[in-house]
Amino acid sequence: ELPAVDISEASDLDPPVRALGISVQDLPAPFERTKLVWIVPRYIVTHDLDEALLLWPRMGTGRRAPTESPPDDLPSLPPRGSLALDDIPGEPGNSWAKSLPLLSVCFDRRGAQGQKQWSLQIPMLTVGDTWFALDGKAPGDPQKVIRASTQLIGATMFVSLTRGSWPFCIENRSLTHSIVFVQEGCEATDEWVVKPCQYQRFVFLDPERPKSLVARVRGVGRGKEVTYQLGDLSRTSMPSLQVPDGDALKVTLQMNGLTGTLVFSDTSKQRLIRSGN
Repeated sequence: ELPAVDISEASDLDPPVRALGISVQDLPAPFERTKLVWIVPRYIVTHDLDEALLLWPRMGTGRRAPTESPPDDLPSLPPRGSLALDDIPGEPGNSWAKSLPLLSVCFDRRGAQGQKQWSLQIPMLTVGDTWFALDGKAPGDPQKVIRASTQLIGATMFVSLTRGSWPFCIENRSLTHSIVFVQEGCEATDEWVVKPCQYQRFVFLDPERPKSLVARVRGVGRGKEVTYQLGDLSRTSMPSLQVPDGDALKVTLQMNGLTGTLVFSDTSKQRLIRSGN
């Protein structure tokens, strides 16, 4: 079994990269001196979702969701359909040697108002799972969590898209304190706030950065930030989070089904003060 073979010029990415999967098989007697060569699609995308998808394959280096305008001739994948990807367009300014085949998807809602929400980019050469969320069909509809599972079968990389569950959640059980979060290493513009007695399900925006959240209570300086590592969901005890009055919120990590939930709670002392006792 051999890796994909690039049959275009590897020195530049202006032409699309055309990749094929090639496998070589020994034949039984009396043909033991003969090799059987299979030429197959290198990348096949399949899904079981109820909506059609737009596929944006390209050679690139980063896995965050693309922000530039997509090409006009992207392939569409019908509901519960499959498609072989032969042409992988290049990313301007990057050489072939530094790029990897990536795939971003969105629901095919051409003609609908609003900007398309593209997923983070799925590495098509890496076996494993990626989770991302896409907006619902109508404004106000809940987001849909998609699981992208990449598998190698023969000489073909299969990217299978199925409905998934939220991998992470934050529960703010405090009665008074809002909490600000951002993924470790991301910009402040990526922050979000979970208000008292609310929760927030999420996937990490940048899969190349640590699965860690930097948190602070709103009104407390950045010097009191705490980093919570969610890569190991077997850890249940987490450091407390300081609040403006000098006390702290209790923090635990729980598993609710397949979802790792970071829970922030008022201490017994705080609850007594608020109840007037």
